Amino acid sequence: MRLLIILWLSAIFSNSIAQHKDEREQRIKETDVPAEILKELEPYIKNLKVKYIYETDGDDSSYEAKFRSKSRQFSVEFDTLGSLEDVEIEMKYTSLSKEVKKNIAKYLSKSSSGYKILRCQKQYVHIEGKTSETLRHAVNNESHSPINYELVVDLKMGSALASYELLFDASGNFIAKRVIVNRATDNLLY
Repeated sequence: MRLLIILWLSAIFSNSIAQHKDEREQRIKETDVPAEILKELEPYIKNLKVKYIYETDGDDSSYEAKFRSKSRQFSVEFDTLGSLEDVEIEMKYTSLSKEVKKNIAKYLSKSSSGYKILRCQKQYVHIEGKTSETLRHAVNNESHSPINYELVVDLKMGSALASYELLFDASGNFIAKRVIVNRATDNLLY
């Protein structure tokens, strides 16, 4: 009985600390993307192959444009009203500065008994101003504020292993954590 209470309290406590990431992506046609989004993207995607995605994550929905430009993989996310949320660019974790990696490693070591970084993305967060400025900064790899780093990491806690999406600021300081919920279909091989 005591074990059940401890497990129940652990589940409640862990849910209050980490949100769940249960994204569902559906590829859509360009004609299904709102016109204002296409207009904002137009100068940056000329002659590029673009995949359009409609994404839901719990109560939130968004449109994403995924494309490759200047040898980098981009993901540009808009809310359903057509406002830019962020631009994410895949990058190698090893390309982060020593100080940023040191801060991230410090957090990972404190919060787990072992970890493996699976993916790293630089995130250009759009706060205010013109959408075109944030997009231009991201595509041209220019400085921008704020910049975050989003990592997908396998964390080992005791004998349990789980996947998380972790968000860090430009200095490598922890911001947020979401448990990645793997659906059975995520692991099917075709």
